[in-house]
Amino acid sequence: MGERRLLITISFSFSIRYIYRTGLLHKLREFCKPVIALTWNEEDLINELQQNGFEVHIIPESSSGNTYAHVRRRINLWFDHFLLKTPSPKIEQTYLDQFIPFKKKIIRKASKWYNIIKFYLPGYIQMLFKRESELLLSDTNYRELSHFVDNINIDAVFTITPFHKQEDILLRVCKDKGKKMITSILSFDNITKRGWIPVEYDIYMVWNEANKKQLNRIYSFTRNKPVFITGAPQFDFYFKREFLFSFEEWKNLIGINANDNRKIILYAGGPQALFPQEPV
Repeated sequence: MGERRLLITISFSFSIRYIYRTGLLHKLREFCKPVIALTWNEEDLINELQQNGFEVHIIPESSSGNTYAHVRRRINLWFDHFLLKTPSPKIEQTYLDQFIPFKKKIIRKASKWYNIIKFYLPGYIQMLFKRESELLLSDTNYRELSHFVDNINIDAVFTITPFHKQEDILLRVCKDKGKKMITSILSFDNITKRGWIPVEYDIYMVWNEANKKQLNRIYSFTRNKPVFITGAPQFDFYFKREFLFSFEEWKNLIGINANDNRKIILYAGGPQALFPQEPV
């Protein structure tokens, strides 16, 4: 039997620290053939990976119609109300509500509860999931991604972002094709904050015991699955001195004269989604 081919998805830049800069990819080569799949075309990164002997592919961009997106929003609402049952997202929403006009808040809440009431109708939830499965094939580019998976000929999948919409359809395809599915949840809050994860994985990895308990409570089937506590591997990146710039290199990088010894003030703004008035 030939070397096992493991598809490793990278759908945003933070993943590079976990998967590549920590040395994980090089360790994986000791027992499998890593096949890297990026959701965007970054030539410098691709060239670096290829120069290190890694096989790299660009994933076709996921796309779906409004009908499928609408059904997924309703499933996420069901997930939040019936399975998630955690105060964390509500705390954030309560904070953000202060920036939303009162009338808009009332309309949004009325729409939310109208949809929640429908979940109590006999057979409605089953119908919703059946509709999602149908639309996955007819209202997304599922078949294009299926063709992509067939062409790269993989045995298993490893993702640290199973909740990313850039990977969602691809991961569904891989599961449907019977690939071994492995996920390591990137961050401590991703289980409770990122919405419904549609794929049932064969192996899970999480930061700590609290995350394992969350996973087992929300996705009850994981109680019978291997769930490993690994810590937060991506932070190993910060302890590798070879990735640090010297002060002079850093000043040159951002356009400060190396001989300019004035004090420097660093200001990191918050994301507009959380701090909508900060630019003002």
